[in-house]
Amino acid sequence: VSNRTSALRGAEFFAGLARPSLSFFDQSQGRMMGALVPLMQGPSGRVRAGVFTVWPDQNNKLGKGGTVFHVDGRYAPSANLAAEGEVAFANGGLSWRARLDLVHGPLTAYGEISRLNRNSPLISIGTHAGSTDTDAFALHWRATSRLDASLSFNRTAVAPPAAAGRAALGRTSLYANASYRLTMDSRLDFRFSQQRIDVNAPGGGSGFQLETRTIALGHNIRFNERLSNNFQARINSSRESRANAETEGGL
Repeated sequence: VSNRTSALRGAEFFAGLARPSLSFFDQSQGRMMGALVPLMQGPSGRVRAGVFTVWPDQNNKLGKGGTVFHVDGRYAPSANLAAEGEVAFANGGLSWRARLDLVHGPLTAYGEISRLNRNSPLISIGTHAGSTDTDAFALHWRATSRLDASLSFNRTAVAPPAAAGRAALGRTSLYANASYRLTMDSRLDFRFSQQRIDVNAPGGGSGFQLETRTIALGHNIRFNERLSNNFQARINSSRESRANAETEGGL
């Protein structure tokens, strides 16, 4: 990484080796190298452009290599606002990512969307199992010194290359939390979570869709320096949606 005051103005040059993803014991190793050059940069933001090349090993059957043309930028006019994004083009496919971070009074929020194209050379090396769509959003609200609440949503869908012979995977999760301080030594908590896992078998075979839901209410109290009590009531339920069958439920 060159110095921003040098003749290269902060240009970055990199090369590396991607090892297999051990979780699948596959052959997703390969090599890559490239460079990023700042086009514009200032106290509140920057824009960079670059190019890098990926070479999968010969026994890597998950994808093909290629050259990626990349542009990214970041804009942060203040400590309370930051936006960034990137676009990459390779093998006729477009990949992109965008993110926003915001702090406004008692509210903190962020959102990020990314799309990794199935033609990207990146899906053939490292831990990338295939084309990936990701959406993530979160809010945190500190309403008063007593009340605190948060909400988050995440969705990820992975479609592996046809030659991989793997199932397509999807995961969606929603979390909500609220906490209210009754007194200096007593607090009431509420939590809700809902998750879904989608598995589509390769070749059009049958898959499954598992949904789980949890609602919890808790109360914590401290009597003195040595005694406290923690109570939690929780309702759990899960079902396989495609078969419309309940798999678990309890209090």
